[in-house]
Amino acid sequence: MRPKRFLKSFFNFLLDAFFPSYCCSCHKPGYFLCHDCYEKLHFLVLPIHLRIANLALDEVWATVAHEPPMTNLLYQFKYHSVKEIGNYLADLTVYSHQLPTVDAITCVPLHPRKQRQRGFNQSEVIAKRLAQHLHKPYFNLLKRTKYSKPQAGKMNKLERAKNTANLYSLNWILGSSPRMTNGSPRMTIILLVDDVITTGATLNACAKLLKQAGFQKVVGLAVSCRI
Repeated sequence: MRPKRFLKSFFNFLLDAFFPSYCCSCHKPGYFLCHDCYEKLHFLVLPIHLRIANLALDEVWATVAHEPPMTNLLYQFKYHSVKEIGNYLADLTVYSHQLPTVDAITCVPLHPRKQRQRGFNQSEVIAKRLAQHLHKPYFNLLKRTKYSKPQAGKMNKLERAKNTANLYSLNWILGSSPRMTNGSPRMTIILLVDDVITTGATLNACAKLLKQAGFQKVVGLAVSCRI
């Protein structure tokens, strides 16, 4: 094989590996989701309402219900490391809804161990793309301090709330918060991004920390929600 043809074939292999040209749900030709699977998405009426004690979130937004084909798309994103799907999900969110007005954007963090295993934080990929769309700054405001095994589908709401209570902390010294400029408030409304809402316990635990840091309003947003 000639060098140019080899390079072209190798380049196409990389494109297929990292940017699949097939539907992640039914495997027909399509860009992550084919037309038929896209039509099966159950878009939610916003904002949604969480039944959770001591709610720190002021609003909660989610794009679609957590069911196929969205679950298939998220599986490829998170467990097959198709990072570009994160941009697609952010685009889907922006183009399907009029998002709330915010001053800045952050995301639910992964534990460093989990992030090394996956290669990226899926919520951060979505959040940074949303920041580009909304022309707002992205800040890495939170960190996960404890490692735990995946809990989706294994705990009820009360158990999840207890399990997430002490998993996160602020990622900066309060006096140097990006919310402040020369000691004066600069940002008051923060968009907190995650990939999936199960009970809302994770978003709410992070929202409490952001409220403690001085943000007046925390808007939670996820691509998918278990309704």
